[in-house]
Amino acid sequence: MYFYTGIVFMVIACLISLACVAIGIAYFSMARQLTRRMRETLGEMETVLAESLEAMRDLESRRDSEQQVVPPMRIALEPLANLSSGGSGVGNVDRIASWLVQHSFDFVGDFEIHPLGEQLKLYLSDDRLLVAAIRMPSVNDVGHVQTSYVEFCCDLGNGQRAGVCNPPNSTVPLDSEAIGKFYEGSVHEDFGLLSRMWLDAKDIVDRYSVIPVNRERITGFFEEAHAAEMDWRIATGGVSEREIRESFAAQGVEATREDIDAIQSHWQIEIENQLAKQSERCRRQMASGRAVLIVHEHCQVNHLLSRVRELLGELQMAQTDLESGIEELRTLLGRFSPRDAIARFRPLLPKPFRYDLVDQISDPIPADIYLFPTVNSR
Repeated sequence: MYFYTGIVFMVIACLISLACVAIGIAYFSMARQLTRRMRETLGEMETVLAESLEAMRDLESRRDSEQQVVPPMRIALEPLANLSSGGSGVGNVDRIASWLVQHSFDFVGDFEIHPLGEQLKLYLSDDRLLVAAIRMPSVNDVGHVQTSYVEFCCDLGNGQRAGVCNPPNSTVPLDSEAIGKFYEGSVHEDFGLLSRMWLDAKDIVDRYSVIPVNRERITGFFEEAHAAEMDWRIATGGVSEREIRESFAAQGVEATREDIDAIQSHWQIEIENQLAKQSERCRRQMASGRAVLIVHEHCQVNHLLSRVRELLGELQMAQTDLESGIEELRTLLGRFSPRDAIARFRPLLPKPFRYDLVDQISDPIPADIYLFPTVNSR
């Protein structure tokens, strides 16, 4: 888990949303690590298994494209009638639940996080200042997250959250302005960890002005925090290279440029999808099969270059012209913001390949929407 602060106002999202971001990177890292090991083994048998290796590469490509690197922009907590408290995949949580009740926490209910599929047992302290959650792995992802874990979190107001937890997945170190802490280790193996986490959470309550959580709106406590985190991610362009490198390093893997570009590209695509929803003109053009380019100030350079290359390539631009054009755009992106660079790049293109500005949006972030010509219209 890791905590982030927003730009306009301080936003530290709840632990659920932060886990989504961390786990998304972790899944990608594990897939890459497994692929590399398989490649090393198959490399020794390259002559004999050339066809199999090619099939493996095709499989890797499909798997990477389907990898859920980006969490959903919104979540919803739905009540569950019965949530199993034990099992080999998630560990027995009865002892944790009993400990929480003994330490003045009231059981609120069992919930499932849609569309993630993860399950929660939620508790609220008698003074309503601390929320405790026992998080259970998604029934679809037990192969990835094998252990349930605990988090304590509180509401500091103005969209700000603080908390303490022990996530099972490798995470990025806390931001310097964050309010919270995460522990390594499992409560199932070191039960004393639960008490230490609780005391740290109570220390946060003592040091800050904490707002009581409404029991009837406890689902909103998580949903609103997740939305704030994801909106902040949109505003800042997704995940940074530092976050990706540190998340990989925590698992003993060195992130390659390819890994970083792939993860950031996933985020850019999802951000563009969200921005497209804000423009009726954009949605209409996309529905008709037209190619659009959405540009905002936090576009990742490599993703933007790749996207422009793809769109110009579809227009059958000559390879030499395409390569020289991409280099011109790369130079512009080194000197100007993405929005300015794309605007300046347009008149440098031959007229048949020039895109047109068809819309601009300001919410959730400022962005320009360009429409590319079709092959037949050139």
